[in-house]
Amino acid sequence: MSKLTPGKEYERKFLVRAGLFTDAIRRTARHLRIRQGWLALAPAQVRVRHTHGEGYVLEIKGKDDLEIECGSLADPYGREMLEKYAPKVASIVEKTRHEIPAGFDGLLWEVDLFKGENEPLLVAEIEMPTKHYPLLKRELPAWLGLEVTDDPRFKNKNLAVRPFTRWPKSEQKKILKLMGL
Repeated sequence: MSKLTPGKEYERKFLVRAGLFTDAIRRTARHLRIRQGWLALAPAQVRVRHTHGEGYVLEIKGKDDLEIECGSLADPYGREMLEKYAPKVASIVEKTRHEIPAGFDGLLWEVDLFKGENEPLLVAEIEMPTKHYPLLKRELPAWLGLEVTDDPRFKNKNLAVRPFTRWPKSEQKKILKLMGL
């Protein structure tokens, strides 16, 4: 859910160069363990997300960058939705998110280290205050690699439907090389 523009989500995504995303950077970041699954993929996405220590949240994502947080789900209801119903739609996406201050305009890098069927993907995203926010190259950390904002394979929903480990080996090798793995 957007903290900058309630109801809208404008973000850019990048692969992360694993060797440059050092342990020192990881130590300075806030870490969140996240598991998320989808109860519906179309016409709108209905997602349940569990953030360890913070609980379960139900969200709806629609067209035109629309995103609505429906609210918190009490345990065991949130757990049941995530564990019992979401796997009938697609795989559960598991990741550790490292939150790192961008150092400008109060923005935050969210670096997701995927687990399970999407391991070892390492993807960074930054949420923008507007759709056309100018993200200047001088502001980008050295550990960022190829921008994948417009590559649908890297959308969490698509990683649930077609996890990285199920991609053709040739695609996996290209991505791993770009990440320095």
